[in-house]
Amino acid sequence: MLKKLFLVAALTSLLMGCSGTTTKESLAPETTVAPKNVAVLLADRGTLNDVNGVNLFRESLVKETATSKSPIKVQDGAKTVKLLNEKQGITVAGQLAGVEKAELRKDLGVDGLVYVQVTKIGSSPKPSVENFKPAGVLVKSLEANVKVYSNGLLYKNIPVVETEEIKISLEELNNLKETVVEVNNLLKNINSTNIKNLGAMPEYVKLERRLKAYNRIERDNQLAVIFDTLPTEQLYTVFMDLFKKSGVVVGHPYENLIKDAAKKVQLSQ
Repeated sequence: MLKKLFLVAALTSLLMGCSGTTTKESLAPETTVAPKNVAVLLADRGTLNDVNGVNLFRESLVKETATSKSPIKVQDGAKTVKLLNEKQGITVAGQLAGVEKAELRKDLGVDGLVYVQVTKIGSSPKPSVENFKPAGVLVKSLEANVKVYSNGLLYKNIPVVETEEIKISLEELNNLKETVVEVNNLLKNINSTNIKNLGAMPEYVKLERRLKAYNRIERDNQLAVIFDTLPTEQLYTVFMDLFKKSGVVVGHPYENLIKDAAKKVQLSQ
């Protein structure tokens, strides 16, 4: 609830931007010997609701690393997921902590493991001035930590901080504010008994109609704000599914940001 109130206030007042600092885990490398073959493990999303974005970051990381000029070979992502499930019954990142690295390396047939922890995928509006007129920017951000192990020893600890600033007009900023108000009104009428009927609620139909009226970029900006507002994974999933069925969602609202962040992760250099 505090998160939603803060977001509404930030969009409404436009008095100042909020800044925060994120402490990144600092670990000294234990070896300078790079692994020859690595598997990028399932990404840990912590308390984030956006499992789709976290999975997309991992997939992008596998793709970008596999196609880079790095001498380190990266195992096909689908193969890694399949082997983890077949050998250890692992389907989510949280289960990885219960398995020794040596056992994982043996099961996956690699000498290196890449652990991915995503700590933030979010958006925040900030005031701006464009051509001497009030406007704003929407700042999308992703923060993560990537640990590369070579034969069980830490080879690299890579903090990832990526932001994407999108200039928006005062009208677009007001549209974002109105969308957040609509979503919050919709959330007030949702409980565990009627969540399955969300798509039939008048408030949802109105929200869906609003989103369809925007172009792709505006729609992605709206979706980023909406998904950042939803308080639970269940709601996030339901909204995402409904938006996909209606054709509102195409891809992921943070897709460009996620791919840019993945490109900057270098496993050996």
